[in-house]
Amino acid sequence: MAGCVLRMQGLQKELPDCFVISGQSAKSVVLEISDADKSFQQQLKDSLGFVQGNFEELEAVKKENPNLKWGLDFGVWLKIQLTQSFAFPSQLVNLAGSLGMDLEVSIYAASDS
Repeated sequence: MAGCVLRMQGLQKELPDCFVISGQSAKSVVLEISDADKSFQQQLKDSLGFVQGNFEELEAVKKENPNLKWGLDFGVWLKIQLTQSFAFPSQLVNLAGSLGMDLEVSIYAASDS
């Protein structure tokens, strides 16, 4: 999977209707935040817009689900090289941190073709 998703585990109450669920099991829910699988920078913009635009709803979800474990997972396709880095904007880090959200990067190996 590439793009950015919000993964939630331990959800006990239903999500508000404004959230579109892209995957669900008995123990977890996944929301697609960005389908920009080729651009980490676009994923950052999309996820910041999502968190800013839904901050009050996200706060309510966290308040109603005190044992919620959740985080934004950024999927990136890369040709594996010796050194690579990813930086998160402080605004996203601050907002996600205030909600108790983790930030994660999942790297998928891209072929040379």
